[in-house]
Amino acid sequence: MKRFLKMAAAVLLACMLVCFPSCADATESTSMDVILVLDLSGSMKYNDENHISQSGAKMFIDMMESTGSRAGLVAFSDELVETYSLTSLSTADDKTALKNVIDSLSYDGDTDIGTALETAVSMLTSATDVGNKKAIIFFTDGAIDLPNASAGESEAEAESLSKTQSAMTTAASSGIPIYTIGLNANGNADTELISEIASSTGATSDIVTSASELPEIFSNIFADFVESEINDLGNITISSADTYESVGFSIPNDSVLEANIVMITSSDTGKVTDILLTDPSGNTLSPDGSSIILTTDDNYSNIKLVGPSSGSWVLQIKGDAGCEVHVNLIYNYDIILVANVSDDGSGNMFVSATLQKNNAQVSDDALYAALTTTANVTRANGTVESYPMALSGSNFTCTVTSLDPQEVVTVTVHTEGANMYRDSDTLTFTNPTSVPEPDPNTVDLTASLPNPITLKGLIPSMAKTTLNLDSYFTSSAGLALTYSVQVADSEIATADLNGSSLTLKGAKKDTTSITVTATDTEGNTASQSTEVEVSATLNSILPLILIPILLLLIILIIVLLIVKSKGSKLTGFLFWQLLNEEGYSDSTYEEQFDLTFAKKTAQVSSFVTDLSLAYSGLDKVEISGNKNGITVQNKGKTCDLLDPNGAVVKKTTVFDGGFFRIVCRTDDGATVIVSIRYQKAMAMDGMMGDMNDFEF
Repeated sequence: MKRFLKMAAAVLLACMLVCFPSCADATESTSMDVILVLDLSGSMKYNDENHISQSGAKMFIDMMESTGSRAGLVAFSDELVETYSLTSLSTADDKTALKNVIDSLSYDGDTDIGTALETAVSMLTSATDVGNKKAIIFFTDGAIDLPNASAGESEAEAESLSKTQSAMTTAASSGIPIYTIGLNANGNADTELISEIASSTGATSDIVTSASELPEIFSNIFADFVESEINDLGNITISSADTYESVGFSIPNDSVLEANIVMITSSDTGKVTDILLTDPSGNTLSPDGSSIILTTDDNYSNIKLVGPSSGSWVLQIKGDAGCEVHVNLIYNYDIILVANVSDDGSGNMFVSATLQKNNAQVSDDALYAALTTTANVTRANGTVESYPMALSGSNFTCTVTSLDPQEVVTVTVHTEGANMYRDSDTLTFTNPTSVPEPDPNTVDLTASLPNPITLKGLIPSMAKTTLNLDSYFTSSAGLALTYSVQVADSEIATADLNGSSLTLKGAKKDTTSITVTATDTEGNTASQSTEVEVSATLNSILPLILIPILLLLIILIIVLLIVKSKGSKLTGFLFWQLLNEEGYSDSTYEEQFDLTFAKKTAQVSSFVTDLSLAYSGLDKVEISGNKNGITVQNKGKTCDLLDPNGAVVKKTTVFDGGFFRIVCRTDDGATVIVSIRYQKAMAMDGMMGDMNDFEF
């Protein structure tokens, strides 16, 4: 059906707390207010006949924190089928009541996305604000489709789209992320609109083709919402109905509020029938409804450990023989990261941060020791600089130097580790140092030289950079400047001057210093010194000679394995282009790869070999095979994974002839785009064909 023009993505209003030198309000709750929006249109009878989407929603409710969290429901087709007001989940009965409502839902009718989203946003914005984190989880398998609509141009559909856009704008301005899940089993889902709803509100979007993927997606959304990471404990197959299968896991510290052990099963293989736990003291424990809470459904079982002891635990599972269980572990911490900035009295900015719980500082040596913390400073010129923070007791600290007089910067502290991450509120700092009165007869420093100046290359002799010295020095009298450069150790780096253009070249991996002096025509001078750091992937050119030989051997082995495998491996081709920020291609390559079905994972960095991407984080983007194509998963934070619709996702599946893109930020701040196409099969004599035959 013809689509109406979509509005441009709503601008997500940033709510920034400005404070100097004090920190942000530390009373933010880690409990949550969530509205589940579920599509009950008639097409779900075929796309989700086993009601797995409803199981995923119930699983999310079971995982939610039980001390202050609230949840509500909007179930819709071409009308509102069921609404359940935002209600406390403080007891097991509270959760059961909402899950019973979900169980009672049935599929029928068409699809009115706008009314459903408008209602969900209103339920959150009109409810009493208790300081909880807010979110909407929106699920659908279709597009706006109302009764008696003609060719997609009816007033009813236009009104529904308008309501959708209004809900997106309100959610964005209210700081409410809308996580979206599109079940595109029959190809009728409006994936563009589904992705836009999420991106405009700062949330993630997942497009799947099978309902069986939904419980895993709901788990991912929960982990993202509580700023945690999923610990995959692997797959367990129950060998006998009379025996327990065991898997070990650990609670890393005493600050874990809750640990959710999610056991996703398939009704085709059976169910889990009994669960036991062994705590770090060796005691065997059963669910008790308070500190160990067990909830089950046809497609999952969930164990919630409330305030678990740190140390090594063992999970024991009994079930139907042949039952396949995928086990995930998600930690939930009721702590926030609170940052503070102040003047150290010398024109420098002192940054400190600590973890807080209930307005009190957290004291947990095991938790702090597992964290890596940085202060991300946005300078007045728009550049972002990251400063590692040192741990002292229960405080992270660092000092930011070289700020310009009266320069205004913003600071956000980020910490991650122990299977969780936190970001502080954004703070502002103004350097109180006064701007000196200019001397009309002197050479002035326009800006500070970078410190250090980093030279990167594959080998030291290929590492170089060029600076325009006129950007760092000026004559207040408008006189012409000449430059001289002194390098402390020319065996590490050398300097070439061409007018105001300074080119630094590496010689060997190490650090030295340079001094740049500017002189005007009247003899006035000014100097700056800085460090030069030569960084190289390889110490010599020898590996460059060996690499092609190794590549030829690898290609030969791959060809032999392809011939020998006789279908035991999935064989395919990857064609990739390196695009610049304007979308033009810089290069084209192709790579043949083998993936042993469902067991082998390849990193994108293993075949995208352009040297400019050596430090981009492509090694965190992984590809694995399945029956129909490839699954791409982004496990890093420096690159964004874009699905075929251009939406930023953590995971996407690409089929024969499909493509995806990866957007990375390099160390120098540039944006690099890699466009990759997957071809399931191709004649061997066409492997080295003209890459211009393919569109990306």
